[in-house]
Amino acid sequence: IELVDEYSDKYEVVVLEKPRLNANDLFNNMFAVSSYTTNLARSMEILTYLYTNSDFRNLLLYGIEGTNYELVESEMKDANGDPYMVVKRLNENYMMAPEKTGNTLLAIPTVDQAPNLRELYKKQNSDSSVSLVMGFKANYNGASLSEKHSTVLRDKSKEFYDKIIACETVAAFEAAYAAMEKEATIGTLCEAMSTIKIDDPNDPSAVVYDTLATLYKTWLIDNKLATASE
Repeated sequence: IELVDEYSDKYEVVVLEKPRLNANDLFNNMFAVSSYTTNLARSMEILTYLYTNSDFRNLLLYGIEGTNYELVESEMKDANGDPYMVVKRLNENYMMAPEKTGNTLLAIPTVDQAPNLRELYKKQNSDSSVSLVMGFKANYNGASLSEKHSTVLRDKSKEFYDKIIACETVAAFEAAYAAMEKEATIGTLCEAMSTIKIDDPNDPSAVVYDTLATLYKTWLIDNKLATASE
């Protein structure tokens, strides 16, 4: 994004690939409330502050202003003509990762970052597209597939595939998926896929079975709702 701002007046900027939001980006650094909490309402209040209150969010990220850091003016000005404020660390006593401490859009940039970093993040988010297979991909963890799970996976995978390929609209697909989920078919399939064997080119007997993501992607392509490159 910074390169676009820097060179767009001299060159034609060609976008090769838009930013893509995937499951790892969305769920990699999330906060959760334990089922053992004694006060759910208070826990949710703290999480809400962390994602909506700039002062609270930056306290957790940088520590105490005047003790761990100070705010200084940058040379760059915003749309109102006011200089962007950036963080200058006073010591290394307290340091946290921005992506692990709440809403990054509320974090004030440091002196070694772009002063308008938040605007750049917002632009990137607005330009991003959501992965078509978000929520359909199983986790493998490199485990081996048992004979029992192999049979379940093969049968259920074919059953699921036949039903969704027969769908002619997105609404029909969603209805078929919901029906199979209600019958616990999806849960059974996911359970089998959680122990899928990863393909090994040195082992001819190794087999990779279609995942939900693969099946859904195939359906999207067959119905011209996506291309193979997406």
